[in-house]
Amino acid sequence: MEMLDRAEQLNEEVATPNLPNEELPGETPEAAECASEENVTRESLLKTIEMIVADDSEIVADDVARIKQQFYTLHNELTLRRKDEAGEEGEAFADTEDPIEERFKAALAAIKEKKARQRAEIETRQAANLDKKEALINELKTLGADTDNVNRHYQRIKEIQSEFKEIGEVPPQNATAIWKNYQDAVEAFYDQWKVNKELRDYDFKKNLAEKQLLLDEARKLTEEEDVITAFRRLQSLHDKWREIGPVAKDVREEIWTSFKDASAEINKK
Repeated sequence: MEMLDRAEQLNEEVATPNLPNEELPGETPEAAECASEENVTRESLLKTIEMIVADDSEIVADDVARIKQQFYTLHNELTLRRKDEAGEEGEAFADTEDPIEERFKAALAAIKEKKARQRAEIETRQAANLDKKEALINELKTLGADTDNVNRHYQRIKEIQSEFKEIGEVPPQNATAIWKNYQDAVEAFYDQWKVNKELRDYDFKKNLAEKQLLLDEARKLTEEEDVITAFRRLQSLHDKWREIGPVAKDVREEIWTSFKDASAEINKK
């Protein structure tokens, strides 16, 4: 009879898990982790796991696994101790419903569902990031293929590189391929840009040489005694000047000013 009374007392303890305030954990899972072993109870771990369920932040699987391990270590120890204390009634006691464990299991199930939702949100976000990066790569390829305007696209290429870096993670299975495609597209553009720059520099030098010849002729015309001949010849030089392409920016203003000054002197005559 005494054993039955003891078993009933133990069941009442399980059904009414009221704890002193000093056994409750802090406001975060980290507080429970820092608590000393003698202060960690099933109830404190239950409160921590339920706080994780209520929290909006991303679930850390390692934290949940650690709390679960701690809880069932304590739970199994408590169950064995109660069975020993219950003696012959131990087997019957083992079948008694434990409200704390039931709440803990419910919290674990809620965490599992919550983690599944979070994973779905992450996958959706990563898929969207993949689409954005693929769109930028396609734009890179299009701009790189426009060989006649590569220099004009240079600023946009720099913007694309910045935008690409700011986009978040893509699905892990696509990460390597998308990065390689991006690198290939960037390198292809800069290879083309380099070729165009070399061609442009060559054209600048050639145009400068041609304009220098026109400038020399214009200066010689200032010595021409027949002003009508000089004027007509000057008009021809201006027509040729307009037909010649641009020169490097650092000498553009200088050579044009020299040619304009020589023309002004002839026009005065």
